[in-house]
Amino acid sequence: MCYGAPEWNQLPVIAWRDDHAQRFSRDGARDVRLAGAPILYADDGPVQRVPGSLLVMPMHSHTEGRLEDRSFFQDYADDIARHAGTYSSVIACIHSNCVSNGLWIPEFSVHSIPVIRGASWADVKALVRMRRIFSSFESMTTNGWGSHVAYALAFGCRVSIHGASPELNRHTLLQDEGWRRSPKDLDEVLQSAAEQRYLGSLADHCRPPDDARADVEKGRFLIGADHQLSRAEMKAMLADVTRLRFQRVVWDTKRLGNRVLRRLLRPR
Repeated sequence: MCYGAPEWNQLPVIAWRDDHAQRFSRDGARDVRLAGAPILYADDGPVQRVPGSLLVMPMHSHTEGRLEDRSFFQDYADDIARHAGTYSSVIACIHSNCVSNGLWIPEFSVHSIPVIRGASWADVKALVRMRRIFSSFESMTTNGWGSHVAYALAFGCRVSIHGASPELNRHTLLQDEGWRRSPKDLDEVLQSAAEQRYLGSLADHCRPPDDARADVEKGRFLIGADHQLSRAEMKAMLADVTRLRFQRVVWDTKRLGNRVLRRLLRPR
C-alpha cells in the first residue's frame, strides 16, 4: 500500500498477484498480503454493453507533464477517426492529468469525437466509474500499455494496442514528482514496458481497433482476480492493516518527540 514511501517495507503491503508479492518480498517487505486489484471490489451494478461501441484510451501524461512534440497527438486522433465509421459510437476517455495539462481534447474535438474524463486519484468513485465504463463498451483501443489494458480485458472488452504514441523518455517522465523520487524504479519500468508490449503476453493485442481481441481469462490474471477476498475477509484485513499503521504512527511520533526532547535538554 505504501511501496516507495519512506520505510515502506515496515508496513503491510497489499499485492495484486503472486509475482507482485514476490517482488515486494525481494525488495524487503516484511508483511505482504494478496487481495487482487482494488477495482475488483468496485460496485458492479447492472450495465448493458453497447454493440459496436469503441472506447479510446490514449496514454496519459503525468502531473505537470509537458510534451514539446504534439504531432503524435493529432496523428493518433486522425487514425482513430479513420476507423470511426465502422462503429456505432466512438468515445475517448482522457485521464484527468491530460485534462489538466490540456492534452488530447483539441485533437479529438477536430473529429467531433466526444471526450469523457477518466480516473483521478481524488475521485472516490473512480474505480466504480471505470469498471462500468469498461463493462459498457464492446472494444477498447489504446496506444500504450497500462492498467487500463488489464481492466478492459478483465471486464470483457476486445482490446487493441495500436497507433502513434509518445516516446517514453526519462526526461519527460521525470517531470512527475513521483518518478523524480524514484529514478531507479523509472528506469526499470521503461525497460519492462517495451518488453510487455512487444515480447510479453500482450503481443497478440498489438493490432488495429477493428481486429481487437478479447481475453477475459488473461485480464483476470493480470488484476489478480483469483486472490479477491470476500467482503468479510477484506474488512478484517483492512482493520488489521489500519491497526498496524496506527501503531507505526504512534511509534514514529514517540521517536520524534524523544528526539526533540533530547535536543531541547542538551546542555548548551
